[in-house]
Amino acid sequence: MSRYVEDIVANHQAASRRRAASKPIWDAEIPLAQLVHDAPDEMSEGSAADLAKKIGQLLREKLPRKFLDPGHEGYEPGIDELVQKFEETTPESLQADMDRDGDSAADCIDVLLEELYDWADRNRVWLGH
Repeated sequence: MSRYVEDIVANHQAASRRRAASKPIWDAEIPLAQLVHDAPDEMSEGSAADLAKKIGQLLREKLPRKFLDPGHEGYEPGIDELVQKFEETTPESLQADMDRDGDSAADCIDVLLEELYDWADRNRVWLGH
């Protein structure tokens, strides 16, 4: 997850403004935490690809439509592309990433998750239980 001080401060400020206005801190909630928590630390390329597909499916089902609908003014091409990356992950694509970056299959999924968590913080989407 991005740990730039500016991002952390901006996210806390957004939450504080919402709290002060008696609004919910999060616009949407997606129960991603349990799915990620249940995944083993060491994963084969096949099990990591399966996890990625499950994450992509969950996001496709639970994210507010405005983020994924190109016809909506709230469309976010970045999150749409990221969801597609999760959905299209295969053991072969993970192996190619592992060979290129020297990472494990789990590390490759973590890279996508970091991008997702950063996006979710900026867009007030809770990825918890």
